[in-house]
Amino acid sequence: MINIVRLEKFKIDFDCNKETPFFQSSSENRIRFILDKLNNDILKDIVYKIYNNNEIEMLFVSEYISDQGKRIRSKSQIGKIIKINNWLELVSFDKETNEGIVYANVKRLKHRDVYNYCLAVKRGFKEAYIVFFSDTFLMYVSSDVIDIMSTENNITNLKKDYNELYDKFYEKNQSMAAQIAAQRE
Repeated sequence: MINIVRLEKFKIDFDCNKETPFFQSSSENRIRFILDKLNNDILKDIVYKIYNNNEIEMLFVSEYISDQGKRIRSKSQIGKIIKINNWLELVSFDKETNEGIVYANVKRLKHRDVYNYCLAVKRGFKEAYIVFFSDTFLMYVSSDVIDIMSTENNITNLKKDYNELYDKFYEKNQSMAAQIAAQRE
């Protein structure tokens, strides 16, 4: 039994019933882009920059297990965008509720797979609960945002390169919260 899928190098618990990876990371280790604000060239540039010469893996919710033990496909239809030949299933099953989630881990993806998926979601393709990752970067993709997690140095470089494009909302709110906390002390 696996309760969650732990992506240890990023200190992320990949669990569709918990907060997204972005909110499990500190502001120094994450950057967020609003998907609709990225043109296709910038989107491609970001994907190719972060996964430059790295082996890319994908992890997504492929099925749900009902309380009767029946497996129900997630209907993400990722196979229409990314050719999936070989995957490893990671099953998270709760014996108390008799329900579970099946995560699929796919290795050896190419840059264009990640880019094509992001582009399809941007154009309205139904997104899955999904991350793409390498040894150095993790990317969470939803219908609204692309969140990237990495080391502080890597994220600082991305924030410099895409200063006018990345979303700063949570950085501002986090620094305001820190200021308020400091004033109380």
